[in-house]
This record gives sequence, structure tokens and C-alpha cells, in this order.
Amino acid sequence: MRRALVFLVVVSAVVGLAVTSTRARVTVRPAAVVAAWSPPQVLVPVSQYAFDPQLAVSEEGATIAVWYGGPEPLPARAKGSARVSSGRPPSARQAWSGSSVLVDTGTVSGGFGSAAVLAEHVANTNDGLDVAVSGTGVRYVAWQTYAGGWMIASAAPGQGFTTQALPVRLDRLLASPAGPVAAVWHTGAAALHYAILTAEGGLGHVVKVSGKFQFLGEPLALNDRGAFAAVENTAENGAGTGPPPHPIVSLCEPSGHCMAPHPLKLGHPPSGSEENDAVALSDDGTLAVLAAFSKAPRNPAANTPWGLWDSTRRSSGRWSAPQEISNGGELPLASSDGKDSAVTVFEHFWSPTLHWLRDRIEISVLHARGSRFAAPHLVRGEEAPDPAALATTLSGGLLVAWINSGNIVGGEHTEPGVYALTGSATDPGAPQLVTGAEVSGETPAVGIDRDRQGVILWTGSAQTPPRNAGVFVSVFGVP
Repeated sequence: MRRALVFLVVVSAVVGLAVTSTRARVTVRPAAVVAAWSPPQVLVPVSQYAFDPQLAVSEEGATIAVWYGGPEPLPARAKGSARVSSGRPPSARQAWSGSSVLVDTGTVSGGFGSAAVLAEHVANTNDGLDVAVSGTGVRYVAWQTYAGGWMIASAAPGQGFTTQALPVRLDRLLASPAGPVAAVWHTGAAALHYAILTAEGGLGHVVKVSGKFQFLGEPLALNDRGAFAAVENTAENGAGTGPPPHPIVSLCEPSGHCMAPHPLKLGHPPSGSEENDAVALSDDGTLAVLAAFSKAPRNPAANTPWGLWDSTRRSSGRWSAPQEISNGGELPLASSDGKDSAVTVFEHFWSPTLHWLRDRIEISVLHARGSRFAAPHLVRGEEAPDPAALATTLSGGLLVAWINSGNIVGGEHTEPGVYALTGSATDPGAPQLVTGAEVSGETPAVGIDRDRQGVILWTGSAQTPPRNAGVFVSVFGVP
């Protein structure tokens, strides 16, 4: 899957002062704080080739952005091995020498510095790039090479990057909110493995997760103690004539001991339904699993929703009774937003009777010590026809971002651009326009620190010729 080129946007808060005066005395008091998204900072201009930008933000505010850059891919006219060079091809007729990996680091409050080449002409793909930051501030970058293997680079705070080969074919890097980072990969037909990364980028103890995992994009979660959860999607593209779909959950303790897979019977989806899952794992071991079901029609039309359901496992080990959060929720996202709480963001397009509800985003929270998600909160003011991105912080902060193409017939607003809301799950605030410039259709990347300063990374767009173009950056600060 291609990921988006991104604009990283850095936010500024404006604080006004209100002044009142008595005869010989003037008192100055802070007025209401006004926060807004900063103008886009250009990481890569639209005139330069850049693709697949990735973003990671730690709880402490450390940031890292990476992307593929260098000469734009061109049809090769000469056979042979890839050339390694630090310069651009002398002419468009020369064979493409491969993408380079570029990195830009900084902090949410201090911004980004100048980009540097981490690895030159190493990849022949516009995918296979990942990034993460650990709770101790170690930054990791992983990428796929020409030969199909993987490399990883790591840098402790204030240090340069060191690079080594990964002995596995990586699926992704998985970061906890304020703790370790894990490497996750498949072997064989359906075996899932993970290992906590060392500060140098090496693999720690390798754990084989109980269960079978056939899809590369299964929902995963890692908490600060090193516990790991994965959800097997039994009907990602519809189960055909088989039994009704249901999620199967695997949970591994920080020691690496994995419990037996646990099937969850959620809702009453018919055979042949599609299933979209999400998972959140809090630091105290609270595990929330969500599944949205829908049924494709025989003739071209919208899928009929069969509800968004969840079940929660607290540290006692008991699972809660299934709960229907929404009768039409789709494409759920989930994340921990506290030591024992979680939040889900989902889209809600259609009612069960296929009445169009517009392109809505809704938010629901699982409060600490609660066993059920609260009634969903409808985000009003802007619609989200494309999938959203979610980031949370352990202090309860939340950032949701999405792209509005502006082509919504009968929608609330039709101005295209990148939109975002920041706040908390119980008070998410109103959507704000981050940029109205032309952007690609890819979902933006997002991150947020413990002070609820949010960062958005997205891809620009050019029309001549039509292509993704540019990487940009912007921050939203909440004092």
C-alpha cells in the first residue's frame, strides 16, 4: 500500500493580554488563549521528487520525519545492476538509480532542522519505509532494499544514526506510547512474530504470537510494559459462504508468554460479511477490541452496515459482554489515551436501511475502570469522505486529521483541504482547516505529545503532470 506524502505542520499558540486600570495601578491578566495551526513548513518543495513520508512523535515531543527522495523514477533503458551515486543522472535517458532515504529530526516545540540523506540510492520501491520513536527518545528508521531485505537505522538522543541489516522481512515498526518499539514480521503462511528493539536497532527476544495471521495489516498494539496484542481478521474481504466473521484476539505478556487465541462473538453479521477491526492496549493491561461488519450487495451499491461492536478485557482477565457502539460505524481506529482508558474514532456513512447520513466522523471513549464505551460524539462542521488518522497521548490528548476532497454532493462544507481537531475524547473541539492547498488523496500522518501539541504530515499535489508533490509540516500548540 502506498502511504501519503505529507505536510508536517507546526503549531503556534497566540496569547493575548487584557489590561484593566484603576487610578494608580495597572493589573495585567492573561486573556483567553487562541491556538491555531501554523502555516505549512516546506520539508520538500513540489519541484523535487519525494514519496512515502512517515512521521513519529514521542510523548516527550521528539519528532522524526522520513521519506524517499532523490532522482524521480524513470523508465530504465539500460539493463544491469543498480548504480550507486551521490549525483543526479546526467540525463532523463539514464536508468533510474533508486530512491534515497532522507530524514529530518527535531521536536514539536522547536521544529525541524535540515533534512539529511540517511541512505543513498538504496530502494526501488515507493513503499516499505517505516519510522518510530521510543519513550527514551531513540529514533528508528527501517526501509526495504533493492534485494527485498530490510535495513534499520537508530539514533539515541543527541547522537547520529547507525545502520545495520535486519535479519527478518519486516512488516512494520510498532511503538508504545512512552515505552519500547517492536519489530513485527510474518514467516511462512500465517505465523506472526515480534521482538522489542534494542537501542542499537537489534532484535531482542523473539516471540511467536499464538494463532494464525494471514493478512499483513492486522491491528496491533504495544503498551509501555511491553505487552503485545494482535487481532486476526477472519473476513477482511468477505467470508464468502463460510461462517459469519468474528475477530480472534492474541495477547502476549511483557515476558513474551502468549495466551491462547480468544475468539470474540460480536454482533450478528451474516455469512459473507466484511470485517474491519481495531485494538487498543492500555498500560494496566486493559484490552479493547472493536469490529465493524458490513455486507456487500449483489449489485453495485453501498455496503449494508451490521454495526460496530466491541468487547473489553480488564486486568482481571474477564471479557465484557459484547456492546454495539454504533449500528452503522465503519473503519474504526483505536488507541490508548490514558493508563487504563481508550478511544475509538470511526466513520458513519449509512444507516442499516441505507439512508445516507453524510460522511461523518464519530468518537467514543472507554473511561478508566469502565466496561463499556460511551455514546459516540458526532464531529460537526466538516465531513470526512476519506479515512482519518488518529493519535493520542497518555495525558488524554487526542488529534484526528483527515482530507476533504471538496467533492461531497450535499455535504456540510465543500472546501477541500486537510482538516483536524485537537482536544480530548470527551471534548475534541471543532474541526479546523489546516491547509487549503492542493493535497494528495493519501491519509495524513499525525502525532501528538503529552502537552497536546499536535503534528500533521501530508502530501501535496501538482497538476502538471498530475502527481503527488512536496512534503510539508505544521504544529498545533496547547499551552
